[in-house]
Parts: sequence; C-alpha cells; structure tokens
Amino acid sequence: MRVLVRQVVAEAEREVLLGNDEGEGDFGDRYEGYRYTFSAKPFNEEDAPGLLEVTAKVTGPLDERELSFYIFDGTQIENDENRRSST
Repeated sequence: MRVLVRQVVAEAEREVLLGNDEGEGDFGDRYEGYRYTFSAKPFNEEDAPGLLEVTAKVTGPLDERELSFYIFDGTQIENDENRRSST
C-alpha cells in the first residue's frame, strides 16, 4: 500500500502542475481492485497565493490510505517592493 500511495502522490503532483485539480484511476492488472483519487484546492489565497493542498487516496479490497500534502503551483508573487520599482 505504501508503494501505491507514493505512486499516487507523484501522479497527483504531476497532474496538478499540469492544471488538473482532480483525477482518478487504477493500477492496472498488477494491483487489481486498487483505485486512487486526488484533488487539489487553494490552501490560503490571501496569505499564500499559489499554494495548493492536495489530498490523495488509495482504496483497495482490504485497506484505504489517504495523504494530504502541499504543492506550490509556481504562481508569480509580486511583493510591495517590486510594485514600487516598476511604477
């Protein structure tokens, strides 16, 4: 299960950075009966623009694991000093 969760985290990170905030799938014939989902949402747009909280879940015949983690989507943050120097 731990290996599958790591795979889902990697897949979710890649997909979220490509602009897909939700996804689901399975692990093929090798891990029949196991599925995954992930979803991302802004963590705190005001204080941390671009920071997303991602929840990934792996569900199997006998077990279920869920993991939350954070991704910065690369949104350009402009601080007050940059705004003053460009005007």
